Amino acid sequence: MEITYFDGAERDPRLEVELLTLSPYLPEGGHYFDGLHFDERGLVLVFRDGDHLRPRTYEMQVVFSGAFDGLRVTPLSVFQDDKLMLLAEKAGVSRPGFWAFSCRYTNYFNWCLQQFLNGEDLAAHGRHYILAAADQLVEVFSVQPPRVFFTGFGMDLPEAEEHVYPSRDILYNLP
Repeated sequence: MEITYFDGAERDPRLEVELLTLSPYLPEGGHYFDGLHFDERGLVLVFRDGDHLRPRTYEMQVVFSGAFDGLRVTPLSVFQDDKLMLLAEKAGVSRPGFWAFSCRYTNYFNWCLQQFLNGEDLAAHGRHYILAAADQLVEVFSVQPPRVFFTGFGMDLPEAEEHVYPSRDILYNLP
């Protein structure tokens, strides 16, 4: 696997890393990225658990509006996994089963800024969202935070409504 510029060690001293808070209802382990599609809401990333041996207990849709400016989906290499560990260390947390970071001034963030004519506006408002589950890495560069829809199957969950992200301390749409 070829290592690109933005996969290398983070170079920008302004690096900001924030681990997005996970829902207490998210099951332990077994998370995987099930694909992406586009619909009227925008870019939809689908995560879930379960397989042919274990029942599915949840499905989570992370929706970025049409305002996203960069997207990369790739298998998670050992090098990238180590990099995620360093980002988690910078955010002051240990490794969860599912990663969800909001960053600024990562190599990918800076690379995206170089690719667009409105780089100054993107620099002021853009975020680099990193979502990783199992062996899949999804990176989105966006000026708007995602909306998250969480559906539990056979889980005793409180009534959930769409969460429109008033703050970055909640990742899921649970009250």
